[in-house]
This record gives sequence, C-alpha cells and structure tokens, in this order.
Amino acid sequence: MRKLLPFVLCISVGFVPTNIVGQAGVSEKTTTVPFHLSKVDYVMLGVADINTTIHFYRDKLGLKVSRQTDDVVFFNAGAILLVVSTAVGKDPGATEIVFSVDHVQMAYQALSRAGVLFEREPHQITDLSWAANFRDPDGHILSVFGPK
Repeated sequence: MRKLLPFVLCISVGFVPTNIVGQAGVSEKTTTVPFHLSKVDYVMLGVADINTTIHFYRDKLGLKVSRQTDDVVFFNAGAILLVVSTAVGKDPGATEIVFSVDHVQMAYQALSRAGVLFEREPHQITDLSWAANFRDPDGHILSVFGPK
C-alpha cells in the first residue's frame, strides 16, 4: 500500500476547447478556456501512529472511516476526504493537498506552462491512476491526481 500513498491529493480541471462560430456556421477561431484547478478531493496528513490517529478522528471527533489499510486511513469529512498516513515520505505533521484532474499529463503541461515547478513529474500510482507533485510558495505539498 505504500506505493499508493502519493495518489491521495486530487483536483478537478477545467480545460475546455471551444470554437467561436461565425454566422455561416464556420469556425473562425479556436480558443481555449484557461486551465485551472477547481476541486480539492483529499487533504492528507502525515501521522506517527495510525491507531492513535483513528482513535482521535473517529472516536473523539466522530468522523466515519471510509477506507483503511495498514498505513492509510480515509475519513469522510464532508465534501473532501481527510486522509492520514504513516507511509514513507509522510512525516508526522506533513500535509498534502490533492487535486483531482481528468488527465494528469494535460494538467502537468498546462501548469508547467503557467510557471509551476514540479518536484515530481507525472508517475503511475495504480493501473489507472497517475500523480504529479509540486509545492506552493510556502512549501506546502500539492498534487494533481487522476488518469494519465
């Protein structure tokens, strides 16, 4: 399961080509709506001990566990999932925000063109899921996640 950890933060992407059509119905010019990230699906927290964390978030705060492995637990937290993990690379106190996208490679290219510097290029997480990681100006870890 440790291989699956980087998939946790996800964002929806708005990248829609549109045609501007003249009166005769002929396309005069093709424009592209600017790429943007629009939906956070997961917030991931690095934790020291899964059982202590489950006790706190489930038993004290009342969040429901939706999925669980030995080192990753997903809690339902309204519109997003709160994910906690002891997996490699997630030190206690570390956080990551994951954005779901329709296509990781397209998101990577669009964000790179906008000046985002990626720490890790798109890489396969599962058979169908890919991720790419970058940081905001203050060093917070952000990811795009979804199909290639």
